Amino acid sequence: WRRQSKEIRRKAAVQQATEYIIEHKAALLEYFRRADKQHTGAVSFFEWAQGLAQVLQVRMAWNKLVSGLISPDDMDTSCDGVKYVPWLEKFTVELKGGCREWQEEVVTKITAAVLQSGGDLAKAFEEIDTDGSGGISTEEFRVAIRRQLPSLAVLSDAQLEAVVSSFDVDGSGQVDAQEFSLLLNDHMSDMSGQASTLSQQRKAGEAAA
Repeated sequence: WRRQSKEIRRKAAVQQATEYIIEHKAALLEYFRRADKQHTGAVSFFEWAQGLAQVLQVRMAWNKLVSGLISPDDMDTSCDGVKYVPWLEKFTVELKGGCREWQEEVVTKITAAVLQSGGDLAKAFEEIDTDGSGGISTEEFRVAIRRQLPSLAVLSDAQLEAVVSSFDVDGSGQVDAQEFSLLLNDHMSDMSGQASTLSQQRKAGEAAA
């Protein structure tokens, strides 16, 4: 029983650590790149644990979580270091189950904001694509959402990153104008249909009265 309880605690710690890593992927990548002075693409296990401790600012026994966070594929050829780029790429938010609710909420609110400003998708895209590159990056999306839709500010960077992934059909890492329009047009159609149904129901109610 004691061994089983210890394993449950370890799994819970791994899950908690995973959430912290997802939230701070960009900062961890920057730290590891600075630590990787020879540009080998790998850092030692000591540097890996030190990076997690310093960036995440969470007191956890990282050396005891190695087996739960790192697989053999993540190790360099000498097996005494971590290939940090592919390792970090594994940490993503899964849009399943209840997570879809906040994803839908984000897209619905973006759609509503676009409709309120005239329904010009091209203009909305240009406002988010601040560098004019023709693609919306994760950072541009986060900044735009937090500036224009403060009610969604409670969502974490990882959650907003996951929403960007739902737009990003071709997996390029950015959302182009076509991908942006495709998803929002679907939501606009749904919202227009719902509004039409409500209007018809209201008229029918007024006629019956």
